[in-house]
Amino acid sequence: MKKTLLIAAVLGMTATTAWADGNASKYDTAIEAQIGENKYNLDTETPDSVVWKFTADKNYLAQVGPLAGSYDYVYVSTIVKNNDTQKNDTIDMSGASVAYPDKLFPFIKGNTYYITIVTKGETGMNLNVEENDDIEGGLDKDKPVDISAEHNNFVGKALATGYDTYEAYAKYAATGTGILVLTCSNYFSVSCADKNYTGEYSSSTYQIKVPVEAEKNYDFTFSIYTPLAFKAEMTHPTAGSLDIPFEAADGENTVPADSKDYYYTYTPTTAGYLNITSEKPLTGGCVKVYDSKYSIQYDQVKAQSETGSYNVRVEVASVPTSPYYILVSRKEKVEQDETFNIAMEPYKEGETEDTPIAIGELPATTTLPTAQGTYFYTVSVTANTEKFLHLETGLDSDAAYGTQVAIYPQGSSIFSGVKGTDNLDLAVNNNYDQNYIIKVTSAEATPITFTVSYKDINKGDLITNPMEAVLGENTITANGTRFYTYTPTTDCKLVLTATPEMTVSFPMGTGAWAGNYDVIQTGTKYYFGVTKDTPYLIKLENTKEGDVFTLAEEQFQQGEDRQNPVVVTGSEYTLPKEQASSLWLSYTAKQEGMLTIYCDAPYNYNNAIEYGKKDAAYLYSMMSTEYDDTGEGKTVYRTTFAVNAGDEILLHSMMNSVDKDYTITFTERNFKEGETAKLPIVLEEGKTVTIPATTSSSAIWVKAKLGKGKAEFTANGYLSGYIYTSLENAEQDNYDRNFYFSADYTITDRTVYNFSYDVEAEGDYYFNITSSNGNTELLLKKSNVTTDGISGTEAAAKGSAAIYSINGTKMAGSLKTLKPGIYVICADGKTKKVVVE
Repeated sequence: MKKTLLIAAVLGMTATTAWADGNASKYDTAIEAQIGENKYNLDTETPDSVVWKFTADKNYLAQVGPLAGSYDYVYVSTIVKNNDTQKNDTIDMSGASVAYPDKLFPFIKGNTYYITIVTKGETGMNLNVEENDDIEGGLDKDKPVDISAEHNNFVGKALATGYDTYEAYAKYAATGTGILVLTCSNYFSVSCADKNYTGEYSSSTYQIKVPVEAEKNYDFTFSIYTPLAFKAEMTHPTAGSLDIPFEAADGENTVPADSKDYYYTYTPTTAGYLNITSEKPLTGGCVKVYDSKYSIQYDQVKAQSETGSYNVRVEVASVPTSPYYILVSRKEKVEQDETFNIAMEPYKEGETEDTPIAIGELPATTTLPTAQGTYFYTVSVTANTEKFLHLETGLDSDAAYGTQVAIYPQGSSIFSGVKGTDNLDLAVNNNYDQNYIIKVTSAEATPITFTVSYKDINKGDLITNPMEAVLGENTITANGTRFYTYTPTTDCKLVLTATPEMTVSFPMGTGAWAGNYDVIQTGTKYYFGVTKDTPYLIKLENTKEGDVFTLAEEQFQQGEDRQNPVVVTGSEYTLPKEQASSLWLSYTAKQEGMLTIYCDAPYNYNNAIEYGKKDAAYLYSMMSTEYDDTGEGKTVYRTTFAVNAGDEILLHSMMNSVDKDYTITFTERNFKEGETAKLPIVLEEGKTVTIPATTSSSAIWVKAKLGKGKAEFTANGYLSGYIYTSLENAEQDNYDRNFYFSADYTITDRTVYNFSYDVEAEGDYYFNITSSNGNTELLLKKSNVTTDGISGTEAAAKGSAAIYSINGTKMAGSLKTLKPGIYVICADGKTKKVVVE
């Protein structure tokens, strides 16, 4: 038996928590690693490498990872001789994951290993070792790893440089009969004795359980791309447990008398129904059937008996490749063992789509064999039959939940036909013989009786053969879904008034994916704008024979369509509840600045208000979330956006469920800094600005003067948006490129995002920030701007520099008080010419 030596006992070392100070960052100045905690203070502004070294005096499995609470990435390297060049190469080792983020590495006696962290500030790593001579990884089939319960087992290539899949080998000599349990922190799989095993998730680990017998040897093959570490344990579960289930067979199977759960495996050899029966009661207990061992973990029961009974019947749609699991849960002990029977029952006629019950000459009436279940029937339709297949169940709206009837062509998807519970019609029109499936799924208390027959196809039955609708009243001639067409006599508002039970739509074509026209519904009235002499389709659902709908051609009233909105002249508009479901408003901005539109109606997901400029192709939803002092959010109908004087703004109210009149307010104000490209937040090198929360509709503008070269930015949060090379381009939305800040994961003590931009020519650049989480600090680290020695005109604007006219006359005041002209600023021992406009 191999001796296990753990943690600080190795080499007589003791763990330390003392901080080391210095600047070691190379292998030749590596810090001597100690067993336990190794801490270091890297006093640099930018991340650098800290390297420790450890020379193994024995063969070890070393567990290496960052300090507790840290997720710094730890590299482990060693130096090996290259057989081709005969030179020493440094290779980063591959470790086997254990407790994340720690990994296990094989340390060979006499070799030196380097442990590196790239970071800054206070850092460190943990090093713990376990003596183990079996650390070659089982890479040779003739030199497998001996699986031991005494220590971690390591398989794989520690010096691999790629991610190609390879095989590693292990063996186990069983000293007793039971279950060998292999436990790993990661998902894994293995083959043994011609069987493949996959890890089962359990308590944050994965386990593989392999039955073994005393005095037998077992060979394991792992197919992996990175090293694997696992622990082994020999267990001795009892027969009938989940780990050693009884093997059930057709016919009688015995259940022990004791009150407990008993597991059985059974592998069906044919498709059909698995029947479990017994004349004995199972007092308080039940039988559950699972289609795999995996399903037991999540209690995904395929079928279950009633409490107190063994009897259960479950469909086996296809022959499985792995066994079913049967759980017999006995709650009360009985005097002697009992038995239950297993039998595979072949599918009966009508129980699958492949074995439907044929229905002969139509009309025909059929009753299901049982009250509940799914049954398949077939109807053969001869070529050139132009009829409806019509099916009636008499259930109407009284059908139980789960009951459904479908008619569709045999061999096609159920979605290619019709579904419902009563009065189904499927048009059949083929130039060849075609069988149709009738699938009946019943959840009723008594067997369903249905009648199937042919029904003539009349005008209006199909969208491809609609009836002509007329202005005024139109009387429905049949139940169900009806199709009409109407051609307007003028450009107008077409109004259809239906019954409350009808569902009305206006298809844009006869195809299944043609879509529908957008219409406005007010009660039972539906209307939309139509064009003279253009045919329009009308689809009416849930109709009854004798129902009446009316058509009318009307002119749009002000506010009913986009072309003729209600003009709002003041700062408020009262939204009448009678018109709120569809009302168009127009508001003209009085000044350049920000416009806020707000409606005081409480938010309801059934209601909406859209807004946008008059010529915009699409309107935006007028909705935002506001937060109170506690951080609780509230959705309101409010938006704020930039406008120019004279901009016409359209609003479309679609408030379908309001109980009273509400008020819409329009508030204008001047731009604040950052809200327009003309008044941007100015970003200067070395100075930080704060960016508020932004979206695409509430972006912030930032201007920075940049010189030729790579400009560098940093922030404490994610930012993205667009870059413009001039104010003119910004105003015309002619952007140069998108920008996205990227997270810097080498810095762990704070959140840092960076962005760099290659500038081709010096000038003012405008950044439209469309994504910011708010209160984001933005810093221009490097601008590459050339300077003439004067720090800028800001001092002159404040009056702290000397200002002269072009003729040399000293001027009083500051740049802000001067008349337009050319002036000379004297500051910082330099002069600069400026233009005041």
